[in-house]
Parts: sequence; structure tokens; C-alpha cells
Amino acid sequence: MHILTKSKTKFKVSFLGGIMLFLAAVVGLAVQAPKTYALCDNVNIVHCGLSGSSAKGYIDSTQHYWNTSKDDAGHTDIRKVMQWGGWTSGMVSGANTSNTKVGTLNSKTGKITVDGRVVASDTYMTARFTEGSGFTQVSPGVWKRLVTRSHAQDSYTVLIHFGSNGKADAGIAVDCGN
Repeated sequence: MHILTKSKTKFKVSFLGGIMLFLAAVVGLAVQAPKTYALCDNVNIVHCGLSGSSAKGYIDSTQHYWNTSKDDAGHTDIRKVMQWGGWTSGMVSGANTSNTKVGTLNSKTGKITVDGRVVASDTYMTARFTEGSGFTQVSPGVWKRLVTRSHAQDSYTVLIHFGSNGKADAGIAVDCGN
């Protein structure tokens, strides 16, 4: 009888431990920061933004859009807009995690920061807008403006390419390809 009681106690402890472990896992998943996905929007240069979750993934996605020059919404001018943004064929094909880094564009100040260092300021961004005050046409249906003029977000994740001199020479916003 005593052995049976020990077994029941062990079972209860194991069962309660299992429930607690399960609840901890569920709570842990619920507390994690949600993954932000790009918003698919017709004003975006790349309809649903770049794919990936790291510099390598964003580089691969940038190379894909450069090589195909189209997205799932049928935009076929992506390479042309990227060229306006400073990208060249050699830069895109040679992009790697040593010369192309993830940074942050502050849309309030227009500054881009990579690894804690300001690498660009007075930043412009393109989008599929219609003509407006302060906008300059880049290609049919694509306009540029200073990023500080008006944006829905205070900051954007950007992919920045650095030339052999260590200076930022091209960039693309991850969420929108702008």
C-alpha cells in the first residue's frame, strides 16, 4: 500500500510539473515580442517589402528583386528605382554581410544609423505616390521626398550597402523596398 501511495504522489507531482511546464511555455510564447511583417501596400516600391529576418535574408531578397525587377503586384520598375537609390549591378551581386548591414532610419531626423554610428542624413525615400508638394518624380508613378516630411512610423529598418571606402552608398527600406 505504501508503494502505491508513493506512485500516486510521484504521478501527481509529475502531472503537476508537466502542467506547469506547459503553462510556462505558453506564457513564454505569449510574452515574446511579436514578429513584425511588412505591410503589403500599393505605395511600396516592393509590394510586400523584402523577405528575411536578418542581413543575409534581406540581401538575398534584394538580389532577387534586382534580378527579376518585379514583385507580386506586377511592378516591373524595381531595378530602376533601386538604381535611383544608389544601387548598381556590381553592388547588388557583391552584397554580403560584411559590406551590407541592417540599420535604422529615423524618419523624424532623416538620419540612418548602423551599429550605433550615423552613416547618412537628409535622407530621401521613394514611394508610389501621386505628385505632391515637395515630391520629385523618379520614374512614372514613383516619387521621392525627404523622409522627414511625413511618415506613418518614426523609424524604419533599412539595409545599407557600404563601399570599399567604408561609406554608405546605397540603401533600401526593409518593410517596403522604398
